[in-house]
Amino acid sequence: MVTRLIVLLLLICGLQNSYAQNYQDCDSPFPICEKKTYNFGYLNGFGRNLEQISNTSCFEGSNAIETNSIWLEWNILKNGTLTFVLNPENKNDDLDFILYKYKSNCESKEEVRCMASGENLGSSIRNSECTGQTGLKLTSVDDFEKQGCKYNDDNFLKFLAVEEGEQYLLLVNNYNSKSGFSISFEGSAEFNMVNDCKFINPNEEILITNLFPNPTTNEINVQFITHREKDYSLKILDIAGKEIYSSYKTASMGLNHSNIIVENFISGTYILVVATDGYSTAKRFIKK
Repeated sequence: MVTRLIVLLLLICGLQNSYAQNYQDCDSPFPICEKKTYNFGYLNGFGRNLEQISNTSCFEGSNAIETNSIWLEWNILKNGTLTFVLNPENKNDDLDFILYKYKSNCESKEEVRCMASGENLGSSIRNSECTGQTGLKLTSVDDFEKQGCKYNDDNFLKFLAVEEGEQYLLLVNNYNSKSGFSISFEGSAEFNMVNDCKFINPNEEILITNLFPNPTTNEINVQFITHREKDYSLKILDIAGKEIYSSYKTASMGLNHSNIIVENFISGTYILVVATDGYSTAKRFIKK
């Protein structure tokens, strides 16, 4: 009965989802609500605005643009130091990042750290010290590292001394692939809830942010967010509410990704449901 009600409500409402965005633009960042570790399992291109990052200190004059990116946002509640570690799923991936202090809008944001260190293009020597983990740490002294891998580059930048009320935006870009990463925040500073923190309501434990490609012919990808590690079920229903597919997995805190092969499904409309602890969220897709 509950399953059929979900299907009916989705069809009546047209499946408009206010959370259907990918955190790939400055004006729609992923909210960091606590100083913890967050996982982002999949990066799928860039958002509707292609950030021109060549005007930053570490990419200056390079014609660099976003490739596979995500934006994060946090507010400072208590003065202190702030560090973080970005750890790519693929240890050989080159993660770049630009950290901004947010002013009144995205156009007035101020660059405070910029990391572009990575492979020396055209070289047969692998520069392992400039790929893999990156971020801010207490022992680093530089505010930016430019492209390539120079003798004094260590793939980390200087920590931040932050003050109450400040707001920060972090652009993370995977230069090599669509593989994700984790980010771990540390330091004496404390975070405040940003306006877009989605998990103040305990009923909103899992939210679908993207379902693509839609329509589809061979596969369907679902991205969803959770702020804690949770067991969840992933189901596909037909428009009559009949279950066509199901799987059970554990989600990491942050942005998660699952892929389902649907090439053998008959053409038509389906409902993908992600559920945990009695709460369900769903979106419709079309199989061509």
